Amino acid sequence: MSNTLAVLTYLVLNLADMFSTMVGLRAGLHEISPVPAWGMATFGELPIYTLKEGVILLLLVALLVLVRRYPWLWRTVHIWNLLFALVVAFNLMQVVLG
Repeated sequence: MSNTLAVLTYLVLNLADMFSTMVGLRAGLHEISPVPAWGMATFGELPIYTLKEGVILLLLVALLVLVRRYPWLWRTVHIWNLLFALVVAFNLMQVVLG
């Protein structure tokens, strides 16, 4: 997978995670991660989603800066993509199975 495709996959999977979480919450499911669950209960969904996407973009920018010096960091994007693909699949499985 090319580096550009890996970055695009990373961004798409993060958006898919956010949207699949939103669908799950609307279907009556609960956020299982303790920190986002607390944040959503305290501040609402929008601030938590905004913070999460901001952190995701910050990590991506840091990676793009550091990868020039440490090209092996591209493997990190592939690992992130695998983890987010699993999270999205888990979210969708929960929505479908109820």
